[in-house]
Amino acid sequence: MTKVMKTMGKIAGAPVAMHLRGEMTDASVLKEVQERPGSSVHEIAERLGWSNGRVDSSVNRLSSEGKVQVRHSLRRGMLVKRVYPRRYVPKPHNLIEIPRSMIEEDIWKKMVHVYALSRSTIALSPRRVGEWDKRAFRKEQVSVRKSAKALKVELPNSIADFYQLENSETSLSTTGDLALVTVESTALPVALPPAYPAEEFGARITRILMYQRLEGIPSSYPLSQIRMDLFQGEGKAENIPVVSEMVEMVKKTRERASISNSTSEFVQIPVEME
Repeated sequence: MTKVMKTMGKIAGAPVAMHLRGEMTDASVLKEVQERPGSSVHEIAERLGWSNGRVDSSVNRLSSEGKVQVRHSLRRGMLVKRVYPRRYVPKPHNLIEIPRSMIEEDIWKKMVHVYALSRSTIALSPRRVGEWDKRAFRKEQVSVRKSAKALKVELPNSIADFYQLENSETSLSTTGDLALVTVESTALPVALPPAYPAEEFGARITRILMYQRLEGIPSSYPLSQIRMDLFQGEGKAENIPVVSEMVEMVKKTRERASISNSTSEFVQIPVEME
């Protein structure tokens, strides 16, 4: 009789212990999300020293309770699941914030020089830089605002659009009184349910080749072929709206490149991959 009661006590106590463990897990994940909005499931797992599956389950619980919001995107052919606080409002995509601790900010006054140096590099300087003046394919002057912690520079829309900053991930580096913004990769938003898993869970991939035929433009033109990797879940890959978004992005890029009097045709060729 005593043995049976002890066994029943263990069974009854197990769900309670699991519930408490889940609450502690969720509290830790929520703290990470609040301190570092936009972290991926994998990044949170690495910082906490946990498995991706444990963090993903916690994110799903927090999302169902309305404590966080989840956004999926395609980055370098991988499906990334990023997590934000419930009422998180992203900063404007053209706003660059330079922490005061990273730069000699005393030299920065009211105006800053913006140099588009390459397809992935934007340079910021409080003064003219001769070498950058020669190299840059676009130069602008904009105002700079100062807060207690950072210098804030709003890039011209023409430059922000050219670099597709709205859907790009960037990094910031400084040397002396100069700053460099590097566009690391483009992350295309994908409309998926919050509980849809992240890149670590090995979904099947459908590769889509998109060809843009432009009249009068040689086939070697950079926009002549675009490769996309789409994660295929329970439905069909073509139901994921990112394809149409990619088409629109290409059209806008073509317009920014000042290609006129041309027509486009897009051909999608799905190829299943393991």
